[in-house]
Amino acid sequence: MGQILMSDLTSEQINAIVINISEMLNRARTYLEGLDALGDAEYMHGRSKYPLTGIVYSGFMPDHQNIPGMTIQKTMYGQKNMYLPELLNDDIFIQLYNSANDVRNSEEVKRKYRLMGDKFRLLFFMIDETTRTLQELELCKLCGFERKTKSGGETKETIIIGQREIIYKIG
Repeated sequence: MGQILMSDLTSEQINAIVINISEMLNRARTYLEGLDALGDAEYMHGRSKYPLTGIVYSGFMPDHQNIPGMTIQKTMYGQKNMYLPELLNDDIFIQLYNSANDVRNSEEVKRKYRLMGDKFRLLFFMIDETTRTLQELELCKLCGFERKTKSGGETKETIIIGQREIIYKIG
């Protein structure tokens, strides 16, 4: 197991999150290797992340409340009506994302930040695409919005990620 660092989460909570993700990736590894063998290597290259996100999310089921001191819930978001897990208690509200996602323009992230304010955090997971193992967890605190006016007068709003903390890292 990798090194655990200090954060808004306890080491027991971080361990539980790491175990959830790692167990799901271990369970899926043989299946994913079969997908690689089925598809053309050139077409499959670089496309392994997307099923991994759903597999990681499947480790956080509301009927398996296994993160000490936290409640797990699913939330639907986006035009494709996709789901993502949320971890919450009285002090903190976390949404889990693949580190490949740039969520600064996400309407879901903007909405939840407006609703939850300073309690809202993003937890990014990084997976090694070759070994399909968890490499890193980064907990981020948001600090507001950046607003830019486009040439047509339309204002574009982007989330500003303030504090970032690596709470788990292999090696």
